[in-house]
Amino acid sequence: MALEDKLIFVQVPGQHQRGLTFVFWMKIVVAILLGVGLVFVSSRAFGDKKNHHLPHLRSKITSPAEFDAVNADDLQVVMRMYSYWGAGKLNGPHCVTAAADLALEDVVYDASSDAMPHIEGAKIYHGLHGFCEFSAWLQTFKQPDYKLVETLHSGTGTVLLKESLTPTVISTGKTLGHAMENVVEFKAKDNKIASMKVFWGEPKAFDQLWS
Repeated sequence: MALEDKLIFVQVPGQHQRGLTFVFWMKIVVAILLGVGLVFVSSRAFGDKKNHHLPHLRSKITSPAEFDAVNADDLQVVMRMYSYWGAGKLNGPHCVTAAADLALEDVVYDASSDAMPHIEGAKIYHGLHGFCEFSAWLQTFKQPDYKLVETLHSGTGTVLLKESLTPTVISTGKTLGHAMENVVEFKAKDNKIASMKVFWGEPKAFDQLWS
């Protein structure tokens, strides 16, 4: 039995045509309500298409100094990578050796974006040599105010970092003029980085700095 068949329609004697019209419009109302209900349930179940695939993140850390107190291998390896960058270990001829301490041999670094066609470095990097190529590309723009705004981790190999920086491209001298925020997703496996993906906060504005 259809849902609308369960409704009780009262027809006034002598008003057959009017009753049929009333039934017709009530069926339309029921159909609309059902449609709205399905949309509501779907939105609650799936949420934002861009983020529903991410696992539940249980810890929140806003200062890199707090990582020392956290017993999580996924966090430790990511922060060790930042320490290597700060010490210059991921630049120059010894980069691949240093990268091997941090990442798997088949590591994938994804810095690509369809909205950044003018940036050669906005691409996918593969392996330890790709890791070092990505690190070298980071040297092509200044980011003196770089900082971690927020950090989340799942405890099962996923780390999300929100970073803030004001980029100035060395080759063009152009600067964004304000800080942009990106989200970087790391996947760790066997105490090493397996993959990284950058979700650029202002890809079009960043791209314009390179042309």
